[in-house]
Amino acid sequence: MFWEIVAWLAVALLTVFRVAIVVGVVALVVLIVRSLRAPKQSLRHAGAPARK
Repeated sequence: MFWEIVAWLAVALLTVFRVAIVVGVVALVVLIVRSLRAPKQSLRHAGAPARK
């Protein structure tokens, strides 16, 4: 009984770690994509007031 509970806790911890890793990777990808797109958007926004 004790080892069964320990096994379930281990499985739960592994799933939590998997979710945390996936969320971390997705967050890193989003930050990288935003940083790559940021200069183009800032140039467009910087050029917009000059046109007005």
